[in-house]
Amino acid sequence: MVKFFNYNNQTGSLELNKEEILLLKEFNDLMESERNKCPEDPAGRFKLRAFREFKYIYLMLDLLYAISLNRIEIKKQEDKHL
Repeated sequence: MVKFFNYNNQTGSLELNKEEILLLKEFNDLMESERNKCPEDPAGRFKLRAFREFKYIYLMLDLLYAISLNRIEIKKQEDKHL
């Protein structure tokens, strides 16, 4: 799996590891200042909403990847016992 994000456990923040992800219009649209305005960041300069959404995407993909690896391992173990 390509690591587009780095997750910092100490701060709970997510950083873009690969800027190429912003070449996708849908991901780039998440970064627009106008849609990122919130009480904590009235100008949308810090992209807090986008990074919350990126964090969700990261965690879901990581979870799905782990589940997939687990299923492969279970299948290998089952095949050994046949």
